[in-house]
Amino acid sequence: MEQKRSTLSTIVVMACTAASRLFGYVKMALINAFFGATGSADVINAVFLVPNSLRKLFAEGAFSSAFIPVLSSTLADDASGAAARRLVRSLSAFLLLVLGPLVALSLAFPDLVLKLLLDFPDPSKAPLARTLLRWEFNYILPVSLGALAMAVLNSHGRFAVSALSPLVFSLGIILCIVFLRAPLGPVSMGVGVFAGGVLQLAVQMPSLARLRYTISPAFRFSDPAFRTTLALWLPFVASASVFTLNQF
Repeated sequence: MEQKRSTLSTIVVMACTAASRLFGYVKMALINAFFGATGSADVINAVFLVPNSLRKLFAEGAFSSAFIPVLSSTLADDASGAAARRLVRSLSAFLLLVLGPLVALSLAFPDLVLKLLLDFPDPSKAPLARTLLRWEFNYILPVSLGALAMAVLNSHGRFAVSALSPLVFSLGIILCIVFLRAPLGPVSMGVGVFAGGVLQLAVQMPSLARLRYTISPAFRFSDPAFRTTLALWLPFVASASVFTLNQF
């Protein structure tokens, strides 16, 4: 029975991964088809690079690489799961403290962020870039919390739901482009990125709750497991930052 369940889970993960790649292609095709001729696609792709690069540092990339080993070790040491649940809440608080001000900065001073990170020689593209940044930068917090949830589910052997979440993200963008393109134009991409980030987190919450985890923040930064995660995370951030700077 266990082998059958494992096989079924593997098939679901493979199907979700394949569908995610397909939806990613559809997303790019829609952006080029609807906004490529006007030059808006260049702005869309350039602005999305900013929050997407942060995602690699705070979500699926560096953060998860540091968090998963510590969570697995914590679960092995404490079978009740209480220590693991405390760790998750502490990390939720950490993400909120670090990413909250960055999101606020992008909302209040988008021109400053664009000036520091992107260069648009054509001043006519600046208003669109500003609006897109305000929408898309907001997605970094839910997608990072979603990566935290994904790591928890994977550590408990729940791979199907976490594999579904990237698919939901792309689907959110596609639906927003298709149905909001007429009233919003290229801004529909920004709305889609934010909506996709929220959906990617929301789809994992029921499975997380069944494991008795919550992402409500708890500011307990003296927790040894939290400090170990942070100590592992910093070298990952350093190496990932080099790649991110090369992209920019």
